[in-house]
Amino acid sequence: MRTDPSGVLGPTPKQARGRAWRRSSRGLYVPAYVPDSPQQRVLEASAVVPADGAVTGWAALAWQRVRWIDGCDADGSELPVTILTPGSQARAQAGIEVSKERMLPRTRQVVDGVVLTDPHRSVAFEVRRAETPLSAVRWLDLVAASDLISLAEMAAYAETLSGWTGIYRLRRAISLADENVWSPSETDLRLTLKVRMGIAGVVSNRPVFDLDGRHIGPAA
Repeated sequence: MRTDPSGVLGPTPKQARGRAWRRSSRGLYVPAYVPDSPQQRVLEASAVVPADGAVTGWAALAWQRVRWIDGCDADGSELPVTILTPGSQARAQAGIEVSKERMLPRTRQVVDGVVLTDPHRSVAFEVRRAETPLSAVRWLDLVAASDLISLAEMAAYAETLSGWTGIYRLRRAISLADENVWSPSETDLRLTLKVRMGIAGVVSNRPVFDLDGRHIGPAA
């Protein structure tokens, strides 16, 4: 909320400078007791999304409760929430970055009151910017495991992005991804066996049958 000199609709300017409140973005404050979490960071960033914008990338996926997405990079540092604002003059601020990439209206959706890009657009944003091939594939594996996307849908979506930055990385990651992973470490192991060691046919969590057709390895 914004400051209110009367203290009725928000903290007074003096209260906002005290320990009981913290600034969430320019001109907006939340009570200091509100716990920090990926979802809270997304909610606070969404308060400054312009009318034509949307939250995208990891933040949009975390808001939809995709497992293992915690808003941090490999060394534990917090990632900024990305706001996609192709037609406005929104500015970056602490904890919030702004992307001016194109965005079709059909890729915007509202989930629990927050405007997001759809899962295909959101995960593609992260994959195209991924620092390593492994991290690119991991994004797809984990979002597919949440049933928000399928690899067939992602392949079709990638065909609409010809000429976009990182499109080769996205297409390569789709060819290596698997829809049946249950943890990030499974992606790491599968790619080690498949890419680094050249072992063909490596898949994740498939049911196993013996030669008589008995189910001996359930995929729980």
